[in-house]
Amino acid sequence: MHKHFYTQQKYCSKCGSYFQYVSYDVINITKICPAGHPNIYHRGFMILKEQEVRSRFYALDNDQTFDNYKVLKVTTNATDTFSFVIPTDVMKIHAIRLLAISQSGGSGKDIDLYSSYGKVGVGEQYNQYSESDTSSTYDLGSAGELVCIDITHLFPDIDACMACGIKITHNSIGGDMYYLGVGIEYRQQES
Repeated sequence: MHKHFYTQQKYCSKCGSYFQYVSYDVINITKICPAGHPNIYHRGFMILKEQEVRSRFYALDNDQTFDNYKVLKVTTNATDTFSFVIPTDVMKIHAIRLLAISQSGGSGKDIDLYSSYGKVGVGEQYNQYSESDTSSTYDLGSAGELVCIDITHLFPDIDACMACGIKITHNSIGGDMYYLGVGIEYRQQES
């Protein structure tokens, strides 16, 4: 489902000026105009721009192939890492997912996930923020199925221009995984 936000043009009844207000819904809103007039009741609005959720895919620095795919192969009891950067035009992240092909499939697969991330160019450390999830298990569908593993919860403080590192540890999951990359769904900043 696509989520939208609306830029609304409002009219101040006290000073006659128009101003912009961004809303995530379509109800009547009481706001303050730039001139500082409080408690102005605005009825209705005009939709000026609607933005849908965008998506972007980042292929991993893949070193092997599986069929016709370039992949990062992580074996049944192995650990590997990879990185990606959040786009500069991100206003809000909706989802971050790993795309992979499962060799064996199955449910209840024990995969530990770790994240480290920080904002580029503002003096933050590479591990300014970090999270881990060592208790979740995952449904990997059937053998050969393309699966998405949601890792959004590993990035609660994510923002535009952040460098992100992921570590994946497989704990006897019964087969190899072939990771293709990271998919990001986000709302774009207005230009």
